[in-house]
Amino acid sequence: MIELLRKEWRENASLIVGLAVLGPVILVGLRVLAFASGRTVETAALGAAVLPLLALVYVLAIGADLFSADIAAGRLAFLVAQPVRLQTIWVARATFLFGTATLYVAWLTFLETYLLALGGIDPTNLFTVGRWNLAVRLVPAAVAAAAVVFWSTLLDRGFAAVIAALATLALNPAPLRQYSRPGAIPPAAGAAP
Repeated sequence: MIELLRKEWRENASLIVGLAVLGPVILVGLRVLAFASGRTVETAALGAAVLPLLALVYVLAIGADLFSADIAAGRLAFLVAQPVRLQTIWVARATFLFGTATLYVAWLTFLETYLLALGGIDPTNLFTVGRWNLAVRLVPAAVAAAAVVFWSTLLDRGFAAVIAALATLALNPAPLRQYSRPGAIPPAAGAAP
């Protein structure tokens, strides 16, 4: 399994590094605009909205090519013929996607809390702003990751898998809708209603 993870890293390293650089550029740019306009309260809310969107872009970009690149290049038959069980290949790729996505979100969260502290705002506001916390806002990104991995096994183009995953979520938004209803998430202990 370690060799499969290394293979995924070799194939996706340039995209991961590009996204790891692009995410902070977007966050810093938004921070500069927010601080320049004198908005301080909305700054934490902005980070709480942007981080899940960047996580969504990450899982869609990486997850789209997990299987579709192998289908397009004809490597899937080669992988199936190897003495490795197909289940091990799936587990390695899912581990790679969710492991690197977790590291990506941790990197952006660290940077965002640092930028908030640098601007004189309590960094814990990033996790408590509004009625949702950051972890709940990341659930749609996890649902999108599952959809794009599913479609990447059926389609031979990565971008087609992204479009199909977004269409699937648009046609059946139940997993996302439950997080947008008022009262769907109980308030934190001691929080005002």
